[in-house]
Amino acid sequence: MSEPTSVGLQGTAPSREVLAVSGFLPFIARLTRCGSLLFTSGVTPRQFDTLTVPDGFDAQCMTVFANADSLLRTAGSSFASALSVTIYLADMANWDAMNDEYVKYIDQAAPPSRAAIEVKSLHLGYEIEVQVTAWAPQ
Repeated sequence: MSEPTSVGLQGTAPSREVLAVSGFLPFIARLTRCGSLLFTSGVTPRQFDTLTVPDGFDAQCMTVFANADSLLRTAGSSFASALSVTIYLADMANWDAMNDEYVKYIDQAAPPSRAAIEVKSLHLGYEIEVQVTAWAPQ
């Protein structure tokens, strides 16, 4: 029997750059770049300019996708360049409404991988939260 070999990453990892930090929790990076990839933290429906949370799922859904797109655009990308999206829903009954808004932001010819997960609750009563990994030119 041959000896096991270790298989791992060769070379050095690309550097990691924090592009945006949460104003509420400064120990959380809202947006991080590693090479040509961008990683968001959980993006919430809190409006960036007023810090308010819209009432109702439809308004929160529109806001959360607009927020994610806006955050990615600060680094020269957009939601249309998403490679992977994780969506957390407080109620899976909102699946169709979420999809109606989601398709407005993605590249439908090359859609990203996606998971939609129902959770027991989200912070501050949010009804939706989104996490995105996107490609961005360097």
